[in-house]
Amino acid sequence: MKNVYDIKREKNLNFILPKKLCLPGAGNLRKHEAAVVIHLHYAEKIKKYYPYLSNIPLEMDIIFTTSEEEVRKELEEYGRYTGQNIRIMEKKNRGRDISGLLVACQEELMKYKYICFTHDKKAKSTDSEKDVEIFIRCLWENTLGSNAYIRNVVHTLETNSSLGLLLPPESFSEHYTFAHVNTWDRNFALMETLAKRLKLHCDLDPQKKPLSLGTVFWAKTDALGKLFEENWGYEDFDQEPLPIDGTISHAIERSLAYVAQDAGYETGIVMTDEFAGERQDAMQDVMTEAFDLLKAVLGIRTIGELRRGNQTYGPMMDFAKSFPKLYVYGAGVYGQVCIKMLSAGAIEAKGFVVSKKEEAFEERTRLPILELSELVLDDKTGIIIAVHTRYWREITEAIYEKDAEFKNLFYFFSSGHEAEIETRS
Repeated sequence: MKNVYDIKREKNLNFILPKKLCLPGAGNLRKHEAAVVIHLHYAEKIKKYYPYLSNIPLEMDIIFTTSEEEVRKELEEYGRYTGQNIRIMEKKNRGRDISGLLVACQEELMKYKYICFTHDKKAKSTDSEKDVEIFIRCLWENTLGSNAYIRNVVHTLETNSSLGLLLPPESFSEHYTFAHVNTWDRNFALMETLAKRLKLHCDLDPQKKPLSLGTVFWAKTDALGKLFEENWGYEDFDQEPLPIDGTISHAIERSLAYVAQDAGYETGIVMTDEFAGERQDAMQDVMTEAFDLLKAVLGIRTIGELRRGNQTYGPMMDFAKSFPKLYVYGAGVYGQVCIKMLSAGAIEAKGFVVSKKEEAFEERTRLPILELSELVLDDKTGIIIAVHTRYWREITEAIYEKDAEFKNLFYFFSSGHEAEIETRS
C-alpha cells in the first residue's frame, strides 16, 4: 500500500476547474444529494462569507453549526432572504469546527452522497491577520468559489469512481509555511492512535506530509464513512483554550486522506482556474527570491544543487566535525559552495587542495590553496572532495597513491562515504 502523498503525486491528482463555466454534464444536480456543512463562530465576520454562501446551488442543502447565539440569529436573518434550504444546528463550545461536523451533524452526514465542509477563522493577533485572510480565501475560494465551480467539483467526484476526496491546496503566505514544510508537527503519534481507533488500513509515514490541513473538503460521503460514523462526543475534544497544536482535533484534520484510502478512494487537490493562476505566479516569485538568496549565501544555483546539497549537508557536517584539519579538494564552483555551506554551519576549513595551483583560484578565495603534494595526511586530517563526479576516481587514486591507508574522505554532493566504495571498486 502506497502513501497518499505518493499516490497524489504519481497520478497527478490535481484538479484545476473552471470558475465561470460549467463542464459538460456538470449543470444538473439532484436535489438533496449534496450538503454543504459550515461552522461559523465569529458573528462579526459572518458577512465576509455571504458571497460564498450565495454561490451554493439551490439543489444543495446547507447546514450551519454554531455555539454562538448572535451567530444563530444572524444566520436566521440571512435565511429569510434566500431561497436556499438552510438548517442551523446548535453545538457546545467545545471541539470548534470539527465537533460541529462530527457531533452536531452526526445523524445528518450519511444521508447525503456528497459533503462539503468549511468553517470560519480569525487571527489571534494583528501580526497574523494578513496570513489568516490569505488562508481563509484559499479554503473558501477552492470549495465554494462560484456556482459553476461547485457544480464542476461535484461532477468531478461523480465521474471519477476512484476519487473520494478533494482538498484545497495548502495556503502559503509571509508567515505561514504550510506549502514548504512537513505539516505533521507534533501530531503524528496522535494520528497513529486515531488510525487504531478507526481501524484504518492505510500507509502512515512521518516523513511524508499529510495532504489535508484545515478540515475543509469536498468528499463522497462514504469515503469518510469511518470518521463520520464513529461515536464522537464533545468530551473527545480538548476544552478551550485549545492549544495551537497537538490535540485530537489536529490529528483529525490531518486524517482525511487516510480515512479515504481505507475506504478505497484516492485524494486530490482542487482549485479554481483563477486561483491556480495566481498561485503559480506567487510560487514563481517565491522561488526566484529563494534562489537569489541561495546563490548569494551558499552559491547554490539550481534545483539539482539544492537537492544534493540538502542530502549532503547533515552527513558532511558530521564528517567535518570529526577532523581539526579540514580541507576541501577543489577550488572551483563546487568547492566554493562547499565552503559556504560549511561556514553556514560554523565550520571553517583550513584551505583548499588542488591537483595543480592556478592563478585564477588564488584570486577568488580568501583561504590558502595547497597542492596535494604539500598536504600532510594524518588521522587529524579530513578531505571533502568537492568537484564534478567525473573527477572523483582520478582524485581518489591520487590521494591513495600519496597514502594508501588514508581513509578520511567525504564526497560533496553525494550521500557521503558510499561514494568512496564506488571509487575503490
